[in-house]
This record gives sequence, C-alpha cells and structure tokens, in this order.
Amino acid sequence: MANIKTEITKAQRNKVKKLAEKGCTWKQIASQVGVAERTLQRHCVDEFKQGKEIVGEFVVGKLMELIQNGHPASIMFYCKTQLGWKETNKPRLLVRTVDLLNQPLYPMKNMKQK
Repeated sequence: MANIKTEITKAQRNKVKKLAEKGCTWKQIASQVGVAERTLQRHCVDEFKQGKEIVGEFVVGKLMELIQNGHPASIMFYCKTQLGWKETNKPRLLVRTVDLLNQPLYPMKNMKQK
C-alpha cells in the first residue's frame, strides 16, 4: 500500500484534544476523526497529552473530594496506588498496643503507700 501524506487540520487536532478529554483511546479517536491511529500518534501527540491532562486533573479532583469526605474505597484506592500499600493473604501477628504515656514508670505492685 502506498504511503499517502495526510495533513491534519486544526479542526481534527481540536477533536483529538476534546476526545482525549473524555477519556478516549488513540484507537477510538482515530475512528472518530477518520485518520489512521499511527498517523494521529505521530502528528497529534501534544493535543492528546493536553486532553489527558485535563481529564486527569478532573478525576484527581473528584477522588480528593471523596477522600476528604471519608469515602473508604477511595481512601484505600489512593493508599494502594500512591502510597504502595498492598493487600496480602499472609497471616499477620496482632500486637496489643499499650498506652505508655499513661502508665506509671515503675509499677506500684507490692509497694506500701504512705
């Protein structure tokens, strides 16, 4: 198949950005714009990145709202994806915590009180 030079118009570039803002993939965008996926990847990478940044900011903003409102699933998602937390099936040793600040330094057992 012969290579035909494709010119990407400003309108097509804007459409790439708008579709990327909606979370579309390269393949979905190529189908909508009517240009080969690889051609768009070569010529519209900046527009695609700008669109993805916009949707990313929106999604992160919504996630942070949910976290601030105490949404447990959102908190766990953030901890796992951003803080490296993991779920394991390994048994864990449960340790009883002691409030050391409110315990006397020397236990007063067997001491006479004056």
